[in-house]
Amino acid sequence: TSATRDGESLVLSGDGVTLTFGPVPVPEPADLIDTTWTLTTLLEGETASSVDARPATLVLHEDGRVTGSTGCRRFVGQWSTEGDELVIGPIGTTRNACRGVAALQDKHVLEVLDGPVSATVEGTSLTVQKGLLGLAFSAWVITNTAVLHVGPAEIRVERRGEVERVIPRETVDGVHRRG
Repeated sequence: TSATRDGESLVLSGDGVTLTFGPVPVPEPADLIDTTWTLTTLLEGETASSVDARPATLVLHEDGRVTGSTGCRRFVGQWSTEGDELVIGPIGTTRNACRGVAALQDKHVLEVLDGPVSATVEGTSLTVQKGLLGLAFSAWVITNTAVLHVGPAEIRVERRGEVERVIPRETVDGVHRRG
């Protein structure tokens, strides 16, 4: 097993497998409007908590509609601006029951997305704040990250803990090897 540097890339090799990692390009700043925002953090006062349930989503459409999910229930409503604040609501949700951490997240998201809020976009991050409660979103779909499990006979691609694809090694061996 070895780790070497090739220019700006990191090359990891071992057991007949070579993985090459390169720099990620800096993304363009996201627009507040018509961007799908994915919840990354729940904010309460000085406390920031990771998302333990499915991440919520938020889209502020140019036509004044707001759509998304609490991570448990879908919602739709209206949004507008009033001075420096966004005014969200009223919002209607689907009626399915949320349990456990999904219920806590659902309540938090709906409490924040009700009425006037401050919204700040920095790069690909959006923070929505209402009093001591807040939500931090990312324009990057972090939850869609694939995990590769490279074995001697196959490569498994997993997303959200589920196998998405199995690729036989003989179809890719030698494609990305160096030297």
